[in-house]
Amino acid sequence: MKKVLNKRILRDLKNNFARYAALFLLIVLGMYIVTSMVASSENVIRGTIEKNELNDNFYKKEFQELWKRINHKYAYAVSFDSAE
Repeated sequence: MKKVLNKRILRDLKNNFARYAALFLLIVLGMYIVTSMVASSENVIRGTIEKNELNDNFYKKEFQELWKRINHKYAYAVSFDSAE
């Protein structure tokens, strides 16, 4: 009886290999998505941006000159005419 069942299982696996492979991939993909969401939720809870402490380079003359040239904040206002 056991030999018959083993043959049947092997025959079933051989005939439906694509189905079993697809199911296996779906299960693995689902596990990956769940673990990724758990890991990303930890980052969201802790906060994604960590405080960036200034190092000694910030106070150097060369860096201050560069910072004055590139540190410009711009704000743009856009208005739309609804008739267009």
